[in-house]
Amino acid sequence: MILIHDFGVDLETYHELGKNNDFPMVEECPHCHAKHSLHRHGFYERNAITAEKEYRLLICRFRCSICFQTVSILPHFLLPYFQHTTRTIVQWLHDVLHQTGTNPSKRQLISFYLRRFIQTISWIYMYFASVKKSFGWERDTQQQACRSIGKIQQWGEERFVKESWGYLSTYFMAHCFGR
Repeated sequence: MILIHDFGVDLETYHELGKNNDFPMVEECPHCHAKHSLHRHGFYERNAITAEKEYRLLICRFRCSICFQTVSILPHFLLPYFQHTTRTIVQWLHDVLHQTGTNPSKRQLISFYLRRFIQTISWIYMYFASVKKSFGWERDTQQQACRSIGKIQQWGEERFVKESWGYLSTYFMAHCFGR
């Protein structure tokens, strides 16, 4: 299982600190709900790619001594299962939706992100409606996508990911089955 955590630092600082980041204590197992401190279970590396640079980050894992399941603490500027940072993905989506130009070498990747984003538009709308930040629904998918990406940027990409994590048992940019 993945838990999103705001470390209070940016990507560069998180990378520099490595194992010295201020990792939170996990006091309840999200799997079995046992109320005890989970034990640190090491680290694994994962990529974090921005438009300018690539990083290898250390991600801390915890393990429950009762159910033996693991929990990873993911920094809020990353999305689960995506290598590009949230801010990079949202900026590319903004650029392609507003036709301000995108990197032609990333055309296929951006197309994938756009398809995934379009699949989650109703989820994004429902999330903002649930926090009383509704912005109206457009019948035109392109217009709704533009409004949604604007709302995410206004809210703050990383804040949006952190606060919306787990809403409707999924997350922003998750694969929507059956579509």
